Amino acid sequence: MMALHAFTACDFTSCFKGKGKVSVLNILLKSPGFGKLFQELGISWNKSEDLIQEAEKCVCVMYGKPKLTSVVKLRFLLLKAKLGDDVSPKPKQEIDFSKVPPSTVRLLEHLKRVNHVVMIR
Repeated sequence: MMALHAFTACDFTSCFKGKGKVSVLNILLKSPGFGKLFQELGISWNKSEDLIQEAEKCVCVMYGKPKLTSVVKLRFLLLKAKLGDDVSPKPKQEIDFSKVPPSTVRLLEHLKRVNHVVMIR
């Protein structure tokens, strides 16, 4: 439970805007495969490639795209849906990038931070 708490934001980690602890817990209950992700966080300082891929899948499910396995594709689809076919935003159109999931690199940093928080607790 500590890893789930840290993953979805605590005093030391960032959060996924609009994705609260309860919604992620519901995802975890419906998809027991993600339990392994949260069980492995905090066990070792090293994170396997499988753990990172599982975290990407979990983020895709959190943002309503369970068939995706890459946050890069997820970010692209969400931004494309926001912008439509027009690549450049219109002058008055604002995009709230805080509602877009993190890139792969940022997700890895988030996992490192979450892992560290769980290890020291």
